[in-house]
Amino acid sequence: MILREYSTAWKSSSKARKQRKFLHNAAAHLRTAFISAHLSKALRQQYKRRAVPLKTGDKVKVMRGSNAGKTGAVESVDSKKRTVYITGVDRPKRDGSKQLLPLHPSNLLIEELDLKDRKRLESIKGKKAAQAAEKKPANAPMQKPATAKPAVTAPKSAPKSQSKPKQ
Repeated sequence: MILREYSTAWKSSSKARKQRKFLHNAAAHLRTAFISAHLSKALRQQYKRRAVPLKTGDKVKVMRGSNAGKTGAVESVDSKKRTVYITGVDRPKRDGSKQLLPLHPSNLLIEELDLKDRKRLESIKGKKAAQAAEKKPANAPMQKPATAKPAVTAPKSAPKSQSKPKQ
């Protein structure tokens, strides 16, 4: 077994060779961040974020390449190859069947998020905002939460007067 050389202390480098090494040797839990795509303007204003990691079910639009302008749902995400496969973006094979084309996430724009996953909603909106959205219906008016008033306690009795020492 060959051990990967991966340094968590790696900050940055302008050398392309070191950039490629970092991407290739990254751990699986860090690879999901590499598969992020920009949000549409409406989603960017709603979530106050520029980019979000892609997941199966997101509706995306291809922005670059020969398939620019096509839209579809994310069919699968390959974190090992850092590619995304989208329904409707395919090529015909010689036997007549169709093969999905691998696309790099930087060439995609997210138009609609798949928010079925509660953890994803928490990571995008923030934990408190996500919990509030689950509890409260969307059309309900805003109300201040009821706060419990502190119980009134009797004032402390004054300390007993100390007698003056006799002289």
